[in-house]
Amino acid sequence: MFVQPTITHQVARKTLEFRWWHRFRFRRRKTVDPTALPRLEIVYLPYYLFTIDAHYRDEVRQATATVEAHSGSFSLFDEKSYTITPNAEHPSFPPALPAEEAAEIARNGVAMALLRSRGKYRRSQVGRIQKTDLLGYPFWVYYYERRRKRLDFKVLDAVTGRPPGTKVKPSLLAAFIAARQKQ
Repeated sequence: MFVQPTITHQVARKTLEFRWWHRFRFRRRKTVDPTALPRLEIVYLPYYLFTIDAHYRDEVRQATATVEAHSGSFSLFDEKSYTITPNAEHPSFPPALPAEEAAEIARNGVAMALLRSRGKYRRSQVGRIQKTDLLGYPFWVYYYERRRKRLDFKVLDAVTGRPPGTKVKPSLLAAFIAARQKQ
């Protein structure tokens, strides 16, 4: 399963390439070679998607949580606000974190979220995991050359159009290294 990106290639390039000194340029350099820098591509970072029973206020609700498959970062996920497709044209990275370890991270994260939100209710607890899926979340990655021939990349969330959190760039770097070592 993959989340459908909403930010187009042109919008992502415009957002990631903006620098204040570009206003003073009269000509822009056009690159013909697709492997030349700067380059922009969309990549899908793997996330484990868990549907977990949560006992909250004497009723059973289902919580959907994601665990990033390289760094192990946890977040609650609202499936209604995303368009999920069964496949995508761009490949995803293989997960580095085992599913059992990711399930434990998800259970602990949902338990912490219940403890934070429970208030005066004592009977909040995490039930069993109903469903586990692998989800590819899209990010636009902009590769460019820094001073003195050093390479770097910027990341943009392909769904919201905002810069992602601080754990995404190291996770992408770990995914790039893991994919390169498997070749």
